[in-house]
Amino acid sequence: MVSKPYLSESRIDEWALLTACISIASASPSTGQPIRPHQDRAQVAAPSPAPKVAVQIAWRSIAGPKKSRLSMNTSTRIRVDFAESQRTVKVERGEVLFEVAKDASRPFVVQAAGTEVVATGTAFLVQASLTAKPGDQALAVTLVEGQVVVRSAAGEGRQLERPLVMVPGQRLRLSRSDEAQRPATATRVDRPQMDQVLAWRRGEARFDNVSLLEAVNEMNRYDRVVIVVSGMAGEKRVSGVVKTGDNASFAEAMAILHGLVIRNHGDRLELVQP
Repeated sequence: MVSKPYLSESRIDEWALLTACISIASASPSTGQPIRPHQDRAQVAAPSPAPKVAVQIAWRSIAGPKKSRLSMNTSTRIRVDFAESQRTVKVERGEVLFEVAKDASRPFVVQAAGTEVVATGTAFLVQASLTAKPGDQALAVTLVEGQVVVRSAAGEGRQLERPLVMVPGQRLRLSRSDEAQRPATATRVDRPQMDQVLAWRRGEARFDNVSLLEAVNEMNRYDRVVIVVSGMAGEKRVSGVVKTGDNASFAEAMAILHGLVIRNHGDRLELVQP
């Protein structure tokens, strides 16, 4: 578990979500713009028509019947709309593990990257990226247990040829399309190692022959001191389990492993070839 408070994982139930959205402060009276905390923090935004205010939610849980829980990774932003007939969460960016309480009369719908994930009682992980380039992963849905249906969202184009009923252990991955009218296109369904997919909940990052640049981008989510990689150093390969929230140690380990040099610029560490 990451020890730094501003990087703590957020875990809340649906009652806490509603309370957070009701009790948070409104937009700045002077500018009318949303009040935003540090961008690296997990964020929750109040649903329309309430003010679009983002707030840091630390570990909290409010007791209530038929609890549904969310575990949010860092750099995550979601919008919540819990109505009497449907519970809706929109993942704008980041990574969220949903543990949904069974309630057939009130479906739980997660919207992300032009798709909808519909569940009644299950656990699944959603990863969404706003900055994916054409061909890059824009969305990944991993089913931990139970069953979900993934379908194209209304008015978002044809992201999926047909609704997909997922089974436990499956991951649906969608990539960014190069067509403006189609923000994402279904790519493939695979079966990842669940222990690796959920490593962030234990304060770990697990790498399996990824580039150093990919590994650094992941590690930078958990520390204020960022690592930058210059030149061909970013193509070095990385495998293993690393504790997050300690970029200095990670940079030192990579320098020793790959014969790189660390240049300390105060708020950032640069890895370069000698």
